[in-house]
Amino acid sequence: MKIMDYFASENQEHWLEKIKESDWKAGQYLYELIQKGELRELCGSSTRVLLLIDGEELVSFCTYAEQDDIREPSLTPWVGFVYTFPQRRGHRYVGMLLQYAHCLARNDKHPYIYISTGETGLYEKYGYRFWKAMKDAGGENSRVYRIRVSDVEYAVRSIAEEEIPMLEDFLYEAIFIPEGTQPPEREIIKLPRLQVYVDGFGTGKADHGLVAEAEGRIAGAVWARIMDDYGHVDDETPSLAISVLPEYRNKGIGTALMLGMLDLLGRYGYKKVSLAVQKANYAVKMYENVGFKAVNENDEEYIMVCEL
Repeated sequence: MKIMDYFASENQEHWLEKIKESDWKAGQYLYELIQKGELRELCGSSTRVLLLIDGEELVSFCTYAEQDDIREPSLTPWVGFVYTFPQRRGHRYVGMLLQYAHCLARNDKHPYIYISTGETGLYEKYGYRFWKAMKDAGGENSRVYRIRVSDVEYAVRSIAEEEIPMLEDFLYEAIFIPEGTQPPEREIIKLPRLQVYVDGFGTGKADHGLVAEAEGRIAGAVWARIMDDYGHVDDETPSLAISVLPEYRNKGIGTALMLGMLDLLGRYGYKKVSLAVQKANYAVKMYENVGFKAVNENDEEYIMVCEL
């Protein structure tokens, strides 16, 4: 599975017909707005329609927009038209779209993201909290929920050549330390099985790296290359490593880095990407949320793959 923006897709006609197939009045309204070219006029010129797709099938969709049915310019951005097809429900696919929208909001330097809804007990599962009741554009009462998406400003960008040596630091930080155990000596990264991640990085055509910059420093990094590492699946599939400094964890930076890398590799024409992760690592959930699935495992690790 992967997430894409309808307006950036190469087959808009196909995906528009898939949106039309939704058995929801608001979904039909979204279809009409897109078909008539009125969605961005109504919700803002930067509005995106986020599609969670599985091959040629549409699983779930939502909008990420400057405005929604609450016409208050000081409140932005909004998630709207949130829908999952009935046969796909029960797998928290909405959460994958919301996480993606949260990353967009962070990268756009917004502290909050909003949802206008009549639902109760749904968005609370994804961390949203009721904020206040407001009148929508039609004068009807609506419940406005919001979630704080970041307490630190950061930006994701390509790694600079002079920053490549820092990957050794992030490689060390990427080593999973089970609770109650002592971290290994830093010299462990000099072992051949770990040096494969960083040795000569930037010299191969499949070497790609992104960093997250926050508060004037590099807070996290993700890099990918085709290598014979723990997550290797075949010689055409890049495998990746990702790490965020401890003080910047649980702020959405890892998810933003991962989504950025998946988008980058997809644009370079790769069909999938892999990684290895300890089963006890809290990051497993994040990987699943952005589309990775376990394809193999041993006693300690999962080998996970994301189709691009």
